[in-house]
This record gives sequence, structure tokens and C-alpha cells, in this order.
Amino acid sequence: MRKVEIDGSEYNVSVKDNQFYLNDQRIDIDIKDINQNEYHIIVEDQSISAKILDLDQKNNLLKLKIGDHTFECSVKDVRDQFRHFIQMANPSEAQTKAVISPMPGLIQKILVKEGDEIKKNTPLIILNAMKMENVIKASEDGKIERIDVKEEQQVEKGKVLIQF
Repeated sequence: MRKVEIDGSEYNVSVKDNQFYLNDQRIDIDIKDINQNEYHIIVEDQSISAKILDLDQKNNLLKLKIGDHTFECSVKDVRDQFRHFIQMANPSEAQTKAVISPMPGLIQKILVKEGDEIKKNTPLIILNAMKMENVIKASEDGKIERIDVKEEQQVEKGKVLIQF
């Protein structure tokens, strides 16, 4: 289950047995790709056009245009909720410096090695997800202490990739 916040309202969203649920209510929905970032959605016999205007994968933020309306969404899965809980319970844990996979994918290329001194925004890893190359960059200056993945390794969202 994921918690989705849209313009200040929070919803529980899940998919079970290829069925879509919103706040534990089953919704008939069909989504078709039109092209990159544009979709045709049929919800309960109603046709809707949708477009992703902006996607911040690091912070799980999404800006959508649905019909004539624009929405800002925050999406959190169970791992995000658990990570937030741990950080609230143990503030020193929040200070751990690690690069975490923002999505599931394949490690295509590792651009740094252990011991490298890096600056903020230094490209670290190329992660291939949904047929797109995503460059994972450093969020701050530091020294690479450990690389926890290998090229061609499949990773899940939330996997620690690099520690510094």
C-alpha cells in the first residue's frame, strides 16, 4: 500500500490481484500509454487524459495535469513510511550518509570508486529503470566509503547503493 497526498488530502492506494484500490474501495481503472509522460485513463467508464508535468524521484513528488486541472502529489510506500518512523525515533540514524535507490532498476554503470572525494551533484551511478537511464547524483560533498552494489545488479527501491 502507498500513501498518496494530493493537494493536502491523503489517500491509501494499492493494487491486489490486478485490481486497483483507493482507500480500500475497488476502482475499475484502465491506463494506456499515449507517449512518454502522457496517458489515457478510463475510470469507471469515464475517459480522462493525464500528463506528468514534473517528477522528483528523490523526494517522491509528482506534478500531474489531469484534464484541465494540475495536482501536486507526494507518494510514499511502506519503506518510505518506515524510514521516516526510524528517523523520528532515532535522530542520529537520520545523519547516516548513504545514497539510496529512488526506484527499482538495474545498475547500468558505477561512475565512482571507493575512496573518491566527491562534490555535491557529482554523478555516481546510472540506474536503468523503465527503459530510461537515471543518473543518481551526490546530494552533498563527501568521500566514498563503500559501494554496496555491482554493475548489472538488479536493485529495489530503498536499497543502499553507496555510503560515504
